[in-house]
Amino acid sequence: KASQAIAVEAPAEEEIPPFAYQSFGAPGAPVSDKLVEDLGIRTVTFANHTRLNVKQTDFEAETVQVRFRVGAGALCLPADKPAVRSMASRIFTAGGLVAHSRTELGRIFAGTTVGTSFGVEDDAFLFSGSCKPKELRQQLGYMTAFLLHPGYREDARERAIRSYEREWTAAQQEPDGVWGGAVDRYLANGDTRFGLASVAEFASVTIGDVRQALADALNKGALEVAIVGDIDPDLAVAAAAETVGALADRRSERQRFEDRREISYPPAGPRCHFSFESDSGKAMAVVIWPTEDIYDIKRTRRLSLLASVLTDRMRIEIREKTGAAYSPRAYSQASETYVGYGRIEAVVRCAPETAAELVDTLRRLAADLAESGLTQDELERAVQPRITGLKQWVRNTPYWAGNVMAACGEYPERLDWARSMEADIPAITREELAALAATYLRPELARMIIIEPVPEAKAE
Repeated sequence: KASQAIAVEAPAEEEIPPFAYQSFGAPGAPVSDKLVEDLGIRTVTFANHTRLNVKQTDFEAETVQVRFRVGAGALCLPADKPAVRSMASRIFTAGGLVAHSRTELGRIFAGTTVGTSFGVEDDAFLFSGSCKPKELRQQLGYMTAFLLHPGYREDARERAIRSYEREWTAAQQEPDGVWGGAVDRYLANGDTRFGLASVAEFASVTIGDVRQALADALNKGALEVAIVGDIDPDLAVAAAAETVGALADRRSERQRFEDRREISYPPAGPRCHFSFESDSGKAMAVVIWPTEDIYDIKRTRRLSLLASVLTDRMRIEIREKTGAAYSPRAYSQASETYVGYGRIEAVVRCAPETAAELVDTLRRLAADLAESGLTQDELERAVQPRITGLKQWVRNTPYWAGNVMAACGEYPERLDWARSMEADIPAITREELAALAATYLRPELARMIIIEPVPEAKAE
């Protein structure tokens, strides 16, 4: 056939441009270079005030974790537009760089593990990446380019709005969505920095709003970098000198915004009910007891263990005694940002008709702990999994990169936390937990919450 005789041209291969951000200026000079010998952490400060923390490990072959912690995060965002936080988290890397769209970046770095995520933490903006050792200079250059030249593309914002609409709609039909939205804000006494913004609030955030909110932090904010993994520290320092160390002068200390670190809980009282439209038959029974922030680390560890003891009692009472197929659990949270803000929360996902009784049960179980303490057997059941987990924890690259080194220049106590963990946790006593229970788990301190469905409105 004639059509079969016509030559078909292969589509022309689109040329892949070189990465536009190869050089950031003359390599920075270290003004301080020290070794924390017992932890194997090298700490370097460059002339531009950027801090670098490096640890060579053999935990994962051919893997290096990188963290950039910059600026003051949600603390420095505009109070009158809390939805900027969620919009920035969703569009920052999706918008690519000024010279390259996200799609083009994917083509440029195809065949490598180079990349970054971006998040707005309570007190810092966090970039996270992972690469092979031979890619570290590329990885640092990639992340540094996002500090200086974020793309802020409008199509990323439009996609984010469509995605948020779907997620927000789904969240209004599930108890967990209400928990992360209306309840989260309620537990911060109505502070609009917490909970979920409405779709209208989210869609009102412009590219200009995000750019203006982030500009000062990205260009001038205090920057701390952590590099952990299968890497020669000398090579890591050299690569950092060519990238983050070559930037213009930055602040040497993070802006504190002390007036924005105050949050309170709503007063204790009767059960508080939250509802959502659904025929799903799913509900949540929740009780929370206010505690403290993270910085007394011995107390924080013991509160976490106390939550494990409460979980054990919840399991015995709710699952084993009643036969209900629920998965009750208690957690301890301690803020790193907000002064004195923490909590133990007991959560049961349940059938709506059982929620009220379960809330009363949770409050009673905690009250028993507050009044009578715990047994040695309960302590051992709680602490033994922690002791076993410690051996894995101290050989965990993300633990060192995120929990210890991402902010150990700003918070040197994190080094002491890493030092003391293996000895302190096995030393926790029954009497210590009983004293904390008597302080924090008293029934009059409990905030009782029921999240329950109401029938969906039926169209006539």
